[in-house]
Amino acid sequence: MEIIRGEKEWNKLIKSDFENYNDVYFNYGYFNLYKMHYGTDFEGIFWEDRNIKIFLSHLIRDICKIKNLENFDGYDLTTPYGYGGPIIVKKTNEPEKIRKSISDFEKEYQNYCLDEKYICEFFRFHPIYENHICFSKIFNTQYLSDIRYIDLNQNIDTIKSNFKKGLRYNIKKSKNEGCDLKIIENPSSEDIDHFMECYNSMLCRNESSEKYHFSKQFIMDHFKFIKTFLILAYYQKKVVGAGIFFKGETIMHYHLSGTLKLKGIYPNDLILWESIKKSKDLGLKYFFLGGGVIKDDSLFEYKSGFSKLDMPFYIGKKIYDQNKYNQLVKHLNLVKPLNKDYFPEYRTFDSTIV
Repeated sequence: MEIIRGEKEWNKLIKSDFENYNDVYFNYGYFNLYKMHYGTDFEGIFWEDRNIKIFLSHLIRDICKIKNLENFDGYDLTTPYGYGGPIIVKKTNEPEKIRKSISDFEKEYQNYCLDEKYICEFFRFHPIYENHICFSKIFNTQYLSDIRYIDLNQNIDTIKSNFKKGLRYNIKKSKNEGCDLKIIENPSSEDIDHFMECYNSMLCRNESSEKYHFSKQFIMDHFKFIKTFLILAYYQKKVVGAGIFFKGETIMHYHLSGTLKLKGIYPNDLILWESIKKSKDLGLKYFFLGGGVIKDDSLFEYKSGFSKLDMPFYIGKKIYDQNKYNQLVKHLNLVKPLNKDYFPEYRTFDSTIV
């Protein structure tokens, strides 16, 4: 087992040994973004035998930063916001050999986690790669929800014809009212200010959780570390909507967006339509709309207006040190009752995205 922490080594490994998984969420820069802004560390685990190769990347969170756990010596692990999880390359088609190798990996990785004082780990698996399947036995995977996506192999007229009628009307009306768009790959500080105004306006209207309130510098650094672009919508010479998108090797991801409170124009619908067309022009295979905050909420229903195609989204949970985990839960339960459905349970009241 090899621990990968260097950028050059990390990205080279993904491109050479795991080239079929070359999406933005496995990129070194995406992990580094969270290290810089959320005080986590991160690492990649590379494991190989004659049957398989595995690469597992995660953020490392210091548990002593949790209120009332300041004296605890230990860490927990998580996937950054989005998708990820362990990825695998098979060198054989024999299922029994693959299962045996995964079991060998689990034992070695379990011992490593105990040595490093890693208490538990939370995984967000990638819907396209279905990487939950190979690891379902060892990482306690479970279905969480569906995500919506668009197959960009369809022609652009077919894609648009699959939009809900109301969305097609909104796009046409917004254009007729003079709503213009600007696509930006290297935004200025002022451009980011426009995004923040629109995004924060949306958060306030929706009374969104504090964890979704991001700093301006965090947003700016997306453009520094990963392939990101911004679309601004203008109406009467004022920015009224903004969206941020990630470009992977084959997938465009709809990441964040927001609009000012408006009547009669629909900048977000127009922004998404423009980003879908751009993705098609770039020769990408998929446009990921994503899911909702919770299953089948209004955000998911909105995204469903653009496509009825869906993929299942799986998460995983693993406790490496059950005794320590139980101690943490017991200690914080004395302070305030925790949510047994949240994982890890002792982070029930965490207010950050990681």
